[in-house]
Amino acid sequence: MAFYGLYSLKELNLAGCWIVEIDKYSFAQLPNLESLDLGYNNIRTLKCRTFQFLKKLQVLILSQNRLKDIEENAFSDLNYLYKLDLAYNILSSFQAGLFLGLENLEVLNLSFNKISYETTRTLPFPPFMNLKSVKQLNLEGQIHGIQVVPTNFFQGLNGLQELLLGKNPMVFLDDLQFDSLINLTKLDISGTKSGDRSLSLNISLFQKLKRLKMLRLENNLVSLTPGMFSGLESLQVFSLRFNNLRVINQSHLENLKSLKYFDLYGNKLQCSCDNAWFKNWSINTANVHIPYLRSYTCQQPNIQSLLIDFDDSMCNFDLGKVCFFCSFSLVLTTMVSSWFIAKMTPSLWTEKEFIYDAFVSFTATDEQWVYEELVPALEEGGQPTFKLCLHHRDFEPDIDIFENIQNAINTSQKTLCVVSNHYLHSEWCQLEVQLASIKMFYEHEDVIILIFLEEIPNYKLSSYHRLRKLVNRQTFITWPDSAQERPLFWARIRNALGNKSVEKDNAQLIVAQ
Repeated sequence: MAFYGLYSLKELNLAGCWIVEIDKYSFAQLPNLESLDLGYNNIRTLKCRTFQFLKKLQVLILSQNRLKDIEENAFSDLNYLYKLDLAYNILSSFQAGLFLGLENLEVLNLSFNKISYETTRTLPFPPFMNLKSVKQLNLEGQIHGIQVVPTNFFQGLNGLQELLLGKNPMVFLDDLQFDSLINLTKLDISGTKSGDRSLSLNISLFQKLKRLKMLRLENNLVSLTPGMFSGLESLQVFSLRFNNLRVINQSHLENLKSLKYFDLYGNKLQCSCDNAWFKNWSINTANVHIPYLRSYTCQQPNIQSLLIDFDDSMCNFDLGKVCFFCSFSLVLTTMVSSWFIAKMTPSLWTEKEFIYDAFVSFTATDEQWVYEELVPALEEGGQPTFKLCLHHRDFEPDIDIFENIQNAINTSQKTLCVVSNHYLHSEWCQLEVQLASIKMFYEHEDVIILIFLEEIPNYKLSSYHRLRKLVNRQTFITWPDSAQERPLFWARIRNALGNKSVEKDNAQLIVAQ
């Protein structure tokens, strides 16, 4: 009888009143109530039809309680409710029919609970199946992270416009979860990085989000997959702040025709030819605002500079054309003269002293693997140890990059080529393979070691004649997925670095274009 006589009351605030239990009679005297705030209390359970007398209720706040169990049909009489706040409770799962009766609900806040799944397996009762009017869903900050998202988790949310999944320690998403969210306009999956783990996204995850206008993927990515965002034709605001991205190329932004705002502040972009396109696009594009562009720093050998000051003049040439026009005259002349010198003075190369055991040829995208796996294994761990030549560490800053590459190959006993799909598209890496192949011909030794970081089908190598020839003639070593196979992998690398067997048909590698 606490509310006797308040028949016309429309708004009631009971926040912070140490309420521990409510039932269907608690508000029976308030049939015209439109807003009820029960936040900051100690309510643990909601029973069936708890709010059956509040048929005009529009806003219900239950945040900052200790809700763990909500029975089926607990909200079934709230036909006019448009906002339900259940944030900061300890909900870990959803009862079947939990949200029955909320046909007009537009805003649902489930942030900072304990909702978590261990498998993407289809749920028998998707929790939001009947919430066709919900426009905003907040699932941020689940205590242990959502972990994985079942494939039909968002089924029924056909009208959803805003989805917040950020601040979760871990989220795994494949290519099916967002398929039903055809009207989504804002998606935030920021701040999901936990320790060494980063956000895991499938390449086709966003393909059906044709109406998405805002996407925030902040503080959770170490790399981007080409084509991942190609389906976002309506995207206007795209934020990748405070990630660990090093390269942005054209394939990452292709088909983003509506883009107006692109934020990369706080990343670790490199001053390299892989970023030449992005640098020029950022400066010259008139339709896209890039905040703080003139403060973007990037790394060069031994120095730190601004991205907009990076001199990309060496990147603006077509290596294929250069090779085509020069191969017959320059390379062939060099071959003949070098062959003659090698025959006349056979001891010339055997007496040469090298500074490095191996020059490492790799693209910026694979730099993390090189510095975290290759360098510690060969320079620090195991016996024998080897001295490697690395771009950013050992190149001389005041010398032209072409000359630096040539000097590195000539002063190294061998060349380690770290091959990936990104490697195939790098003109600098193709140049390094060409120069190392010439050295192979000069020295009559297997001076090139191929390390494949991923499986690359033969048809993808068909356009890279020199590399394909090397694969056919040289032993290549593949990085294993299983940690148990990696000791054998490193043993094979060490053995290859110490092997000097002669390759008879090296001449064919030089003339292949």
